[in-house]
Amino acid sequence: LLAMLNAFPGQEVQVATEPRLREQDFGNFQHSVDMDQVFKERQKFGRFYYRFPNGEAGTDVYDRISEFIDYFFTALHREEYSTKAVDNVVLVTHGLTMRIFCMSYFRWTVFEFEKVWNPSNCENWVLEKQPSGQYRLAGRWLDGRLQPINFGANQSYPLFPHMCEPLGARLIVPGSEETLDGIQLAHFRASGRGHRGLEGVQGPLEEA
Repeated sequence: LLAMLNAFPGQEVQVATEPRLREQDFGNFQHSVDMDQVFKERQKFGRFYYRFPNGEAGTDVYDRISEFIDYFFTALHREEYSTKAVDNVVLVTHGLTMRIFCMSYFRWTVFEFEKVWNPSNCENWVLEKQPSGQYRLAGRWLDGRLQPINFGANQSYPLFPHMCEPLGARLIVPGSEETLDGIQLAHFRASGRGHRGLEGVQGPLEEA
């Protein structure tokens, strides 16, 4: 945060704290040997749904971040939150919380969330406001330009286009062989079964 504030010398910048933006709670007084076993168990159970002993599951983080998003966009328009129009907002938090923020806002599935890699230390993800008033995930700011966010088993794929825009629901047409074809419905398909519509994008859909 202090490093970011150094980019605005002599300017008036509003700062607020928000406990809901904290990282996932991995438990009290973590012992390195115990945590090795915990992380192995988590990998078997599922990273998003696994609850750490005396800590949180990914679902808990999702709940509080979703609550924060509702509060945040409402508060931006309140006079007590801001005395003047807000052009840009910087949220300072942790990697998993950043991903879950995007998961909640853009309505990623758990399947998609687990294919998105954590940002590196101090990495910036940029959401750009659209004429509709909604936000688009533009990418990560690195080396003076926007670059794709790491995605897929080998981190070399860009996000699917539908993951960069708020997606309230996914369209499905029951009753045909192609019912579950297409990237947006990949999380419904049984592992190992062939489907059309995945040519050229198999990489991100492999197990990470």
